[in-house]
Amino acid sequence: MIFREKDRRTGKTVLVCSMLWPDRTRFRRRYPNKTIATQVMNRIIASKALGTWRELKRELTHGPEDDYTIEKFGEVYLEEYCKIRNTRPDFKKETLAVITRFVGDRRLKQFTAADAQYFEKERAKEVSAATVNHGLAVLSNMFTFARRKGLIIRNPMEGYGRLPVDQKVLRVLEPAEVRLIVQKTLEVDPVVGVYVGILSETGLRMTEGLELKWEFVHLGRRQLAVEASKNYKPRHVPISAFAAELLQSLPRIVGNP
Repeated sequence: MIFREKDRRTGKTVLVCSMLWPDRTRFRRRYPNKTIATQVMNRIIASKALGTWRELKRELTHGPEDDYTIEKFGEVYLEEYCKIRNTRPDFKKETLAVITRFVGDRRLKQFTAADAQYFEKERAKEVSAATVNHGLAVLSNMFTFARRKGLIIRNPMEGYGRLPVDQKVLRVLEPAEVRLIVQKTLEVDPVVGVYVGILSETGLRMTEGLELKWEFVHLGRRQLAVEASKNYKPRHVPISAFAAELLQSLPRIVGNP
């Protein structure tokens, strides 16, 4: 399918060729004129009919081996760097998907500060300054990795600033205030009230509390084990008398962990 769309960065109308490969991934590329776009579309149709689409996909997707788009190099960065160096590469994967949405079609070697500014401006319409800065940091780290691989001479993000973030002073609740919140929640929903109380007493993350199982709770030892930790490492957390009382108030359902 060939259609026209407006480039959000330049405001110009461009031609786009967009088609599905047999493996259900999508080929999507901009072209300067309809003749070239039609030629590419016809090549894809023919390769699918002849069964040679995998070779064509590699050619069209990657081009020369070192001529990556941001989207395609993001996949390399995720596999060769994030999944090896980061304890939670899924966080990077989410950010890379956002980066791809805005600047994925830009060429790695041609990326400039103007492209980074476009990402910053558009992303800032959706999220906080701190989240925008996180995306910029991932971009910069990805270019550092590309430079180490010898794909680019310099990191185009070097010297690129970050958005100012308001530093707010957080007030920590007093224990009596926390217990009051738990009590009021218990009055509305006993199970949710116990959940709120366990989080406040143990410092568990929200997901850790939701995934807590009875087999990891040891009321006799006043201790619970956390299986799904952010850094993949199990840990043991002490249970206060109040937390133990909350857990004992929960109904036990046979067969439900």
